Amino acid sequence: MTMQPTHVIIAGAGYGGLAVAMNLAKSESPTRITVLDRFEHHLLQTRLPQVAGGALDPRQAALPLTALLSSPRVEHRPAAVRGFDLAQHRVLTDRGPWPYDLLVIALGSEPEDYKIPGLRQHALRLKTLEDAQRISAHIQRALLRASPQRQPEASTFVIGGGGASGVELAAELAHALPRWASPHGLSPGRIRLVLVEAQERTLPASPPWMSRYATRALTRMGIEIRLGQPIVEVTDESVRLATGEEIHTQTTMWTGGVRAPWLEADLPLGPGRRIWVDPYLRAMGHPEVFAIGDVALIVDPHTGRPLEPSAQWAVQQGSAVARNIANFLKGRPEIPYRPRRAGELISLGPTDGVGRIGPLRLRGRPARWAKQLNEVRYLLTLGAWWHTLKWGLPMISASLDEK
Repeated sequence: MTMQPTHVIIAGAGYGGLAVAMNLAKSESPTRITVLDRFEHHLLQTRLPQVAGGALDPRQAALPLTALLSSPRVEHRPAAVRGFDLAQHRVLTDRGPWPYDLLVIALGSEPEDYKIPGLRQHALRLKTLEDAQRISAHIQRALLRASPQRQPEASTFVIGGGGASGVELAAELAHALPRWASPHGLSPGRIRLVLVEAQERTLPASPPWMSRYATRALTRMGIEIRLGQPIVEVTDESVRLATGEEIHTQTTMWTGGVRAPWLEADLPLGPGRRIWVDPYLRAMGHPEVFAIGDVALIVDPHTGRPLEPSAQWAVQQGSAVARNIANFLKGRPEIPYRPRRAGELISLGPTDGVGRIGPLRLRGRPARWAKQLNEVRYLLTLGAWWHTLKWGLPMISASLDEK
């Protein structure tokens, strides 16, 4: 059985949404595909710490959607998704409603502030390309204020959140800060970088051996690490910890967690506003709606715990949804999604890293190179040859030459 042509709307062009669009476009299913996203680019979020630290040109973290979505069956419409009218099968956006036959919600996440007083008002986030550029510009302005005879307290920088993003950001800034401070007559000894994590170790979602390696590496860089000390208040002049310690700073950065975005829709929501889905990644009670990536609440059958936000999971789920939509439209059986953890790689600056690929443990330069090669592999799966040749291969070459 083959159904009539079906209009599939994909809300979000992140890792998961793009995987759905590109895989579905390659299938023989009779679909017309519309991707709704407020940005004109696909963001490589794993590169944001390097953009914030000035190690990468912002263009190296953004791929034009017009170049990626080249199939005549796929169109990108710039629109900010506000919610969903599930009864009428419509996506609600700032540019009006969009009707659909099948819907894939892949809107990613937004920073979670845990209702910490002052955090939303005073902390810099690291979620978009603009956020990364804002952090870089803010820090360089702070270093100008901290120059001799001006505001020495401006040379203290605090990162809240010791997960993968916080650790990578801390490592990038540890390398960037002395370079940025030198023109202002600031010695490295006058710069203070503090990483604060509420749990008892960095990289709490990773194996303990990775946490130990990352903590030692950051400490060697001169980064102060506060573990098991949640942030309880942020102002424009300080960060206060649960222990009572107050760190005087004009720059607080937050990478301490995410939640699904607020959406106007009658969807089954779990912790963190994530959408409950069935084994086929359909929203519970709504067989025409799929949810993937950070916005979906998916329980890992191996651990019994929800999957953590990850580009790896989003890409897997996007491929699984594309396959199931194609199977559904052709009258073939759908296949339950089973997460496959291929590995995990953490960058610790230009010459260091830690991670695992299957059973293989990687430390130091091999881990750093493996992460860069993995990023190039991802670009090639998207068909982004131009980006790989212009940015990816020179970046790896520079890393090999780094002392």
